Amino acid sequence: MKLAKVFIRSELKNLTSNEINTFEGKGIYHDNQLSFIEDTISVTIHFLENKLKIVRKTDDYQLEMEFQKGSITEAISTLFKESHKIYLQVETNVLLWENNELTLHYQLMQNHVLINQFQYHLKFEVVK
Repeated sequence: MKLAKVFIRSELKNLTSNEINTFEGKGIYHDNQLSFIEDTISVTIHFLENKLKIVRKTDDYQLEMEFQKGSITEAISTLFKESHKIYLQVETNVLLWENNELTLHYQLMQNHVLINQFQYHLKFEVVK
């Protein structure tokens, strides 16, 4: 798909704390990459053939996560002011990407100990 302006709706459910965060807003989709600003966080989602990479960045931190269904991958949280990195593991249970819609179920672990479980759903449509 060529460069396109899109309208995004997303919902992130934290199954551990029962918190739900929703987002509606505009973004850009180009070459299998979706970019948007969620509150003050710059978000980039790169759709690869059988995996997904999400980068969330502010002036204070950057969180890079990679998802691959049925695999445990690495996530890195970089705290800029402290010059500190935190390494996490991401276990992806569900990764579906079709028709401009993403469904992602995953759990975050540190030192292979469960921290949180999440369900993420995102859908976007091209706007004129």
